[in-house]
Amino acid sequence: MFNAERIVSLAGNLVEHSREPLRLYWLRVPDGNRDELATEIESCRGRVPIVPVVLRQPLFRDPNTIPNDIHQLLADAKKAFDGVDHRDCAHGVVIVVLARNPFDLPQVGSPVVLPDWFPRAPRTEVFVRIADFGEDVEAVLLNADEVRREDLASRLCCLERALVKRLRRVAQAEPRKSQGFFDDVRGYVGESATVDTVLHGYLSHVEGVQNPQAYRPTVKDARPLSSHLIRLTLKSSPDDLSKVGGKLASALDIPPGAILRPPLFAVLLRPATQIPEPAKSGHSLLLVALIYSTSRDLRRALADAEVLISALDVSP
Repeated sequence: MFNAERIVSLAGNLVEHSREPLRLYWLRVPDGNRDELATEIESCRGRVPIVPVVLRQPLFRDPNTIPNDIHQLLADAKKAFDGVDHRDCAHGVVIVVLARNPFDLPQVGSPVVLPDWFPRAPRTEVFVRIADFGEDVEAVLLNADEVRREDLASRLCCLERALVKRLRRVAQAEPRKSQGFFDDVRGYVGESATVDTVLHGYLSHVEGVQNPQAYRPTVKDARPLSSHLIRLTLKSSPDDLSKVGGKLASALDIPPGAILRPPLFAVLLRPATQIPEPAKSGHSLLLVALIYSTSRDLRRALADAEVLISALDVSP
């Protein structure tokens, strides 16, 4: 996914904007020669203070050993710093760990005292973060190739299908629970539209998607559920959004115990008043379409949301 030039380019942006003495990034190299990739990075880095390190020891497997693991990595990487001009390290250094396995820990960090030979802030205690290079918000922008747009599109399509299926089932079984939500969205289709009309538009739209990986929701189309959710979100204040989320939760008949872990935007836009448990999940679902803070957060939110909605139909 990443070649040496791309790695150096992203690392340069990180150093310029973060100004942290040391940043650690984990880059999975599942196949190919990691030593050759490290050599290529060193050859093309120019004045970018990036140091590639091929991971050969079982480090960063336990959150409790992170400080010791960082110290061990720095000791192993000392020779690799010989080719880095200390004058280029005024804004910090990036170490890219070239590993075979994926990074299985949360995006973690630890206070560490930098060694006396370190080119930036030696013998100083700093907080060092370690994160997945391919999924960190600062390393990769949403519209970059590495964000895996096809995966995001497919997950959104799967979620929308699950939502439409659930909305139709609840509307048929207990129309009273659906009324509030459909009152809010029927105007997007036409004031004379019925619940059946709106549901038919939702269903025909998702069933007409031939390639989920190319799915792109748009507010210009009046039929899709995703379009309606985006419109409701954009026009609502945080307090109003919680009320809309409650109506959506009712239309989906989400029970109190089924809680969707809130994505970042749901936390940032939470209302001042306490939200009941089902409404919290509805609130998060509304904001899924607007989670563009990180590709990792968006993929996780879409997957979690689909699992929650699909599981509701498992119970009788």
